[in-house]
Amino acid sequence: MHSTESYPDFVLALLFQVMNHAVCYAKGAPGSTAAAQRTARVSQAYVNQKKLDAEAKQLQTQAATYAKKTLQWLAVVEGFNQALKEIGDVENWARSIESDMRIISTALEYVYKDEASKPPGM
Repeated sequence: MHSTESYPDFVLALLFQVMNHAVCYAKGAPGSTAAAQRTARVSQAYVNQKKLDAEAKQLQTQAATYAKKTLQWLAVVEGFNQALKEIGDVENWARSIESDMRIISTALEYVYKDEASKPPGM
């Protein structure tokens, strides 16, 4: 190797630039292939992030719509459930009335039979 003292200043400057470019190229400095690849990856990441943001917004809108429809369905089901309870209440009421009517009918039959079995005038 030669000592740098034997080269003129412009050669040293040129050598310094070449070495600087080589180091920058290896590190991926602007204008280098690595920098271009990095820029392309960053650009793709930006595009992907924009797509994700749009999809997230769309998903949020769909989730809000789904939640609203779910609440509507819950209200319908609750109304249906209440109607079934009322039908059950009416059914129980009808059974209760039917049972009471049977008891009254049976009691009236006993009274009628008892009155019919008594001699007249008693």
